[in-house]
Amino acid sequence: MNRNPPTDDESDQLERLALAVQKQPRGSNARRLAQNRLVCAIERSGKLFCQGRFNFPPEVYDEAVRETLLYLCRNIDRYDPTIAKVMTWVNDALHFRFIDAIARYRKQQERLKMEVSLDRPVNSSNNHNYNRTPLEMLAQPETISWPSERVRDCIEKDSDGLFARRCVRGHPQANFRAIALFYLERKSWKEIAVAVGISADKWSTVQSHFWRSCRYFAPEFEEYLQQGDDEE
Repeated sequence: MNRNPPTDDESDQLERLALAVQKQPRGSNARRLAQNRLVCAIERSGKLFCQGRFNFPPEVYDEAVRETLLYLCRNIDRYDPTIAKVMTWVNDALHFRFIDAIARYRKQQERLKMEVSLDRPVNSSNNHNYNRTPLEMLAQPETISWPSERVRDCIEKDSDGLFARRCVRGHPQANFRAIALFYLERKSWKEIAVAVGISADKWSTVQSHFWRSCRYFAPEFEEYLQQGDDEE
């Protein structure tokens, strides 16, 4: 790659183009045309450069260049030829935008790694965990803390309609009664989400609602179970 500094003629031409943009009224067609000429000249110059560009996929550098040229067009009036050459100014801007692009790329890669590792189904001899993802298994205990059959009876009866009235906001069908019964059938969170009318990728919303509701209704469950023990 050519990393030699621009010749005096090239620098003078870029400076003339930059100053020509500044002379045109903001938002005018004349300014847009002048900006296009400047951007094309910068791209053709072969002088765009930032350290480490080849250490990352090409799209990371390309994204940084796009952001830099956008910055150039929005801030061209700040350019002062007495302080720096055009390409010095542009490459300084590119340096910082490349750093930002790298940070976004690394964050995306970490997110993809997490999604792959947490969303890959795990098959085990335990039927409860069969074909569930680690993320679901982490959030879902092996058993609910109450005797499941007695809890199921309490939820199914729902004599006061308390469980059916507590629902995910905007989704009355995604109520605690329905979610809890599916949970007690050992459905995965994704399966439960779809069953109550919420997209599978929003399963964590259903899961959070379920566990919040469990804590909310704990007194009702304890009272119901206590009544059963007294009758026995």
